[in-house]
Amino acid sequence: MKQYDPKKVSVTVAGFVLTGFGEDTFITGSRSSDKRTTHVSAKGEVTFSKSADDTGEVTFTLKHNSPGNAMLKRLYNSDDEFQFACVDANIDGDIGVAGSRCVVKTLPDFERGAEVGEVEWNLLVADYDHAFITDF
Repeated sequence: MKQYDPKKVSVTVAGFVLTGFGEDTFITGSRSSDKRTTHVSAKGEVTFSKSADDTGEVTFTLKHNSPGNAMLKRLYNSDDEFQFACVDANIDGDIGVAGSRCVVKTLPDFERGAEVGEVEWNLLVADYDHAFITDF
């Protein structure tokens, strides 16, 4: 089994490479709905249905003093769509998630304390793709 190095995971939003991630899990992504479902008739005949819904959501955690927060706030205020990609180079072939039509869902909650805090950003992705990068 190979070693995992979080430094080999890169996240790019609108051409900007994010830095200043939180301490633990710093990115998650998922489709909004199942890609395929089944329909079974009363006689046991099975039909597979393929969903046209390719939307998804990506959540990442940044330190509250990360330079990425200002850029993400600008994107939120602009209402413009942008590209997103997360590449994990720990795996041969580079696996990741990406989308070419993304928007910031909402602003993160504001919180400050004695230590550096974390903020969670959510992106809505119109064309969520989770695949080997060579497939993009």
